[in-house]
Amino acid sequence: SMRPPASVDNLLTLPLLTETLSKEEIMEEVQINAHIILTTVTRWVEMGIGRTKIPNPTNVAVVEDRATLRVSSQLLANWMQHKLITEQDLKEAFKESAKKVDERYANDPRHKPMSGDLEQNIPFQTAMELVVTGKTAPCGYTWQVLREARRKLKGGGSGRMSKPLKAKPVSSRL
Repeated sequence: SMRPPASVDNLLTLPLLTETLSKEEIMEEVQINAHIILTTVTRWVEMGIGRTKIPNPTNVAVVEDRATLRVSSQLLANWMQHKLITEQDLKEAFKESAKKVDERYANDPRHKPMSGDLEQNIPFQTAMELVVTGKTAPCGYTWQVLREARRKLKGGGSGRMSKPLKAKPVSSRL
């Protein structure tokens, strides 16, 4: 059967939040996205693995990659910009996730536990950077920050973690 054509007005209407979320609902979403970000960043930076299975809140493993990382980091950056969350809320969510990531990869020799020293842990700082600088990241791209973090971890590159790189226009890379 044929469905009726979509309304142009519906296609062009932005999906804005119409109700107020409770602090618990907000923090649940922050925790879920922080876990996706931190797990994906840890695997990419420490192990060079671009995608990973991460258990969702219902304990079903879903595959996450840089595309999901981009969406999650931009969502949280947007929420910070619109004052739904603070940088402290973000840091607390990442801190909780760090414990879970450390537990999950405890037997992997490539993983360096982060819970003990979050300020010096490259994957933790990279995950935070992706969100905190998300508003200024060109198109929300993550690869520049991930590449610099991996280089730093492997002992090469500039090691600068505080400033995102400027992406070259696509036309200059063709």
